[in-house]
Amino acid sequence: GGVGKTTMARRIMDRVLKEHVFEEVAMAVVSQQVDNSNIQVEIGGSLGLKNLKDDTSQVRVQKLHDRLTGTKRILLVLDDIWEGLELESLGIPCDSKGCKILVTSRNKDALSDTNVEKVFGMEILSVEEAWFLFRERVGTCVDDAKLNPIAKEVVDECGGLPLAL
Repeated sequence: GGVGKTTMARRIMDRVLKEHVFEEVAMAVVSQQVDNSNIQVEIGGSLGLKNLKDDTSQVRVQKLHDRLTGTKRILLVLDDIWEGLELESLGIPCDSKGCKILVTSRNKDALSDTNVEKVFGMEILSVEEAWFLFRERVGTCVDDAKLNPIAKEVVDECGGLPLAL
């Protein structure tokens, strides 16, 4: 990780709300240890559904499905998936006109296993871009003859990952 997938997803969420592209946004962090109940509760909480954790799996699926297929346009972000997800079994409709799903993952197989329609890759920064970002964050002190070689070494160690810089 570290290329900025989650940061980009959060910026997209903010922008689509600000520009009224969607009426609501919800986000769930999936992570390596998939827990369907936690995912459902996190999504439901973002959408104002209360006490989902007290419901049975079937009831959670139905409540989420009903909420996500309602009249509002909703962007659902599933962040950091490591393996394919069966969206319908979570209560997430794949064919709803009003609900769109944005998935972040470092694993392309997880995306295809989740039946993602479009994949947008994020690349690491070039050496020049990494140096520019580092210099922007740290300041011009890195131009000092004594600090410059150390600063360049730090930038190299970060491997072009914006979050490491």
